[in-house]
Amino acid sequence: MTWCRDFRFESSCGLLVGWDSRTSKTCRKGAVILFGIDEHLASILFKLDEQTFLHCKRTRDLAIQLGQRMGLDSTQLQLLGLGALLHDVGKIAIPLTVLNKKTPLTAAEWSIIQQHPVLGFAMIRSLPLHIIVKKIVLEHHRWSDGKGGYPQELGFSPPPLMVQIVSIADVVDAMTSPRSYRPAQSMSSCLRYITENLGSRFSSELFQELQLVVKEWKSHCSLHAGR
Repeated sequence: MTWCRDFRFESSCGLLVGWDSRTSKTCRKGAVILFGIDEHLASILFKLDEQTFLHCKRTRDLAIQLGQRMGLDSTQLQLLGLGALLHDVGKIAIPLTVLNKKTPLTAAEWSIIQQHPVLGFAMIRSLPLHIIVKKIVLEHHRWSDGKGGYPQELGFSPPPLMVQIVSIADVVDAMTSPRSYRPAQSMSSCLRYITENLGSRFSSELFQELQLVVKEWKSHCSLHAGR
């Protein structure tokens, strides 16, 4: 099953019926209020294509739930949410012909996609944002053990906890959401993939908390499905 979506913001901005509304002042103000960001960051976010923007929002929602379970305080949760929301801003610079390609990407196209953390970091580097927000944008594709992922030039030390939280939330939403080249995968398939990569790409401790979140989602979705 695919995890439950919260479409309140998407509906209020018209994102489910037309992405052009992202440029409206009302929609930007909605983002400012809902996400606790300024209008400049909202304007950056709305340069993303619709699919990527909604992915960032859902990744933020899951990351915050995981952060709460990991005992982060309110300030840390705010930073975590902002980093998760911005984690894919570098995809603004990736051609839509690559992002929305309906067939599997070539090696050259994957190389282009893998530039988005560095491109995103370059976009926000000079902004007055906390260093952990910038690290999330730059390092969210690094493995939890520090020995894999990209950018590879960052060395072999494990990324900070908040980066790891966004990393696993990113994978969950990406796998369980439909993409231009494949349908959404089941949550069970996603969890199996994460299990196969525990201790290297993903933290076992975070995975335990993720399983509890998924259990809550299933219960919540079943409850509302019966109404």
